Parts: sequence; structure tokens; C-alpha cells
Amino acid sequence: MRDFGGVGLMIERPAVVVRAEPAASWSVTGPCGNRALACAQQLVGSFANASFPSAFHIEVDTCPPEHVGLGTGTQLELAIAAAVMKAAACEPIDIIQLAVRLGRGQRSALGIHGFVHGGLLVEAGKGPATAVAPLVAHARFPENWRIVLFLPPTDHAWHGRREREAFARLAEQSSPASTDVLCRLTLLQMLPAVHEANLEAFGDALYEFNRRVGEMFRPAQGGVYSHPTTESLIDFVRSEGVQGVGQSSWGPGVFAVVAEDRAERVSRSVIARFGLEENATVITQARNRGATVE
Repeated sequence: MRDFGGVGLMIERPAVVVRAEPAASWSVTGPCGNRALACAQQLVGSFANASFPSAFHIEVDTCPPEHVGLGTGTQLELAIAAAVMKAAACEPIDIIQLAVRLGRGQRSALGIHGFVHGGLLVEAGKGPATAVAPLVAHARFPENWRIVLFLPPTDHAWHGRREREAFARLAEQSSPASTDVLCRLTLLQMLPAVHEANLEAFGDALYEFNRRVGEMFRPAQGGVYSHPTTESLIDFVRSEGVQGVGQSSWGPGVFAVVAEDRAERVSRSVIARFGLEENATVITQARNRGATVE
């Protein structure tokens, strides 16, 4: 039995952009600075190598907010790790091994594989002796599809201990029947729809997959979705005729997958209906390549 398999998609925006250079002492600038600094120090401390620089200056140019359902923590830490290794002239860079050093991938490995490959990803979950769940399917996302993100302000706090407890309860209560349905939705509907660029079929399967996962977490979330605002957003976007909509990770973020010519209209409709700030919505493409390390 394997735990915590899943499906994910990498997007172009919002992005994480970081820089690192050896320095006489530790310093950091930019958003999420404390986390970035702690990550770099943890990585450097894991190398018992006198030739490895003992301190770095870290610059975080851009970083999306944490704990909104975008997997920001994983992308930030892997970006910091890759930048530090590049600055220390350590090549080739093995992202999987760096992730293990940083304690990433204890449940989902989607963010790790996404950092390397981009695109639409399916990982198989962890077995008893698995360090990082394996990537079992990878597909390019259609270039003319758009992802519209909505990041409503809420009192949402799904991370840390609360998240670990929810996963522990799921591991105890999950059923083979539920897993079978999710596997069929992925293998027989979502992946073929992407390869055939069938947006309607993909959207139907994506919504159903996301809703069924939410049902599995209902005891922890208190509902199919993690926040009433998230549920209202999803219901409204569906009422606008968009099939592919759901909660991103733990939320409160909501995604909608639409044709390029509908993205602006969907975004404006949600802004008008829910009074969101302009910076609470993002229209982006999938990122069909891995992270750039320069």
C-alpha cells in the first residue's frame, strides 16, 4: 500500500526567483527571508566539507505568499538549495538528494519533481521504504490553456502540526475503493485529455478528482473544501460554465483551467462578484520545463 500519491501542475507565475553568493557572514534580503536563510544554513550545515563556503548572502527577488495552496515552501527551499550549490561550484546538482537533505518530500513529492521537470505530474505515493515518491507520469500542458488563480484573503492556516495531523488521519481512514477511483480519473481521463488537448474532458475529470480528494479530507477540513470562501468561489466559477476548477492543495487558493480567450472574462467576473483585489488574481500558463539555474 502506498500513501499520498497525487497530481500537480507547475505554473509560470507567481514565481520564486532567488540568488546566492558566498559571503563572510550570513545575510538575506527579500520576502520570506527568515525561511530562506534557515534553509540555506541547514543545507550548508549538512556538508562536512571544509572547502564548502561557510556563509552566503541570499537574495529573494520574488516569492509568492506562503500557505495559500501554491507549494511555495518547497519551491523556495529547492530554489535556495540549487542557488547555493551553484554558487559553491558544486555540479551536477541532484535536486532529489538536496530535497532529502532539507527534509522535503515526506508526503507529497509533486513540488520536487515539478522543480526538475515542470508540466503536469503524477507521483505514485510513498511505500514503506520510499524516501521520495516516484514520478510515474509527466505530460506537457497545452500552451493555449490558461490557469486563473484566485487567492482570497482568509484566516486560513493549513500548515505545520494541523497539516500533519490531517495526513495522519487520512492514512488511517483511506480506502482502496477511493484510491481506485482517483487512479481511474487520472489514468483514463485526465492524462488522455491533456494529450488530446480536450479541455472539456480534462476539466470534468479535474473537478471530480479535486472534489473526491476534498471528501477524503472532510473530517479534517470540516467540508469538501477548507474554507467557505473557497467553496463559494468554486461554485461561482462552475456556474460560469468552467468545468476545471478546484481548491489548490490546502487552499484557500482556487484554480480554474480555461481556454486562453476566456481567462480575462473569468477573472473579471470573480473580482466583481467577490470584491477581490487585483493582486489576488493571477492569469498564467503552465510551466512545461524545470527550474532555471544560472
